[in-house]
Amino acid sequence: MARQLYSTQFFNHASLSGGPVDEFVVPVGFIAVVKSIVITWGIVTVSGVDAWVQDDTLCKLYRYTWFTSTSSLTNNGGSSAWWGMAVLLSGQTLQSQAGTGTVDITCAGYLLSEP
Repeated sequence: MARQLYSTQFFNHASLSGGPVDEFVVPVGFIAVVKSIVITWGIVTVSGVDAWVQDDTLCKLYRYTWFTSTSSLTNNGGSSAWWGMAVLLSGQTLQSQAGTGTVDITCAGYLLSEP
């Protein structure tokens, strides 16, 4: 019999500046499959934006970087989305960080029980 599979939000961090911040620890007996990461920012003409999601080994799963001091559509705010597949094992931690700028980051995927 097939089991139903539902996606879940691992974390949603509004107004992130700095870090790294421990956002989600994979519970014992589970595997996390990260499927989407969205980084959203406001006006970044002065600061630029440099933000990412990484695991606790500092391996970056997704990073978005942008800077130009001239006016542009990207400087006035936007979003960047990643869809893929990154697997984290029981006990591993998802972290978020913003090196420059202030961003909102959401991260979602599947939380699967270990076989």
